[in-house]
Amino acid sequence: MLLKYPLLWLAALLSLALLACGAGTTATATPSPMPTAAPLSEAAPAEIGVRYAHRLYTHCGIRYADFDGRRWLADPALGDANPPPGWGNPFDPGTIELLAEDRAMFISHSGERAFFIPAPEDYPFRICI
Repeated sequence: MLLKYPLLWLAALLSLALLACGAGTTATATPSPMPTAAPLSEAAPAEIGVRYAHRLYTHCGIRYADFDGRRWLADPALGDANPPPGWGNPFDPGTIELLAEDRAMFISHSGERAFFIPAPEDYPFRICI
């Protein structure tokens, strides 16, 4: 009987395989609307008080940001080798703003905040610091 309708059995097996591929997936929540942000031109420096769209690397926690041609260190660092609850992983979209020449603030898509200070020029770069 199996050999009598081989295409029917093949179609049934493929259907089951496709259903299995979709099993276990969960829908992602729609993030809250992003605050308006200006694009940052690589040629022009960032202005104090202006929010710029930014994608923050968060995989090892909130440790650093590259913004406005400089490396910034989180002050304080957040997370313990992973981002804290509420943050995306490995990246979190949001906005970054210069509060002063030596202070920046990142606001994540979910409203979480992190503050940054400029890294020393000779600061050794490591992805997970």
